[in-house]
Amino acid sequence: MNTKKVLIALLATCTVVAFAVVGCAPAAPEKAVIGYSPHTFEATDFYAHGQTGLETKADEIGLEVEVIGKAPATLTDAEGQIKIIEDFITAEVDYIWLVPVSVEAAPPMIEAANKAGIPIFISHSLE
Repeated sequence: MNTKKVLIALLATCTVVAFAVVGCAPAAPEKAVIGYSPHTFEATDFYAHGQTGLETKADEIGLEVEVIGKAPATLTDAEGQIKIIEDFITAEVDYIWLVPVSVEAAPPMIEAANKAGIPIFISHSLE
């Protein structure tokens, strides 16, 4: 068998596998609902701008998103933020974006999202 035939067979196999994977992938939601919990909206408008930036960029590239932004009562209210994440899980959001109030508060929230099968994105420079 010459090299050209081997490459054609390999290309055909890869094409079939690619179509099978795409065909088996779950359909993307018409509108993605993102639960966003920064540790504050009050101390700085940086986190509000994060939400606005996400919504603006999604609109620019043709994605329909709904961002539900909720922050705990204070910068150190770990229990309040855990409750917010639990509420997002109960509401069955598609994704969670978390800026945790502390390093110690993050693991139970991450575990809860993982257990519910909801992808979670963490942003912040934690120690």
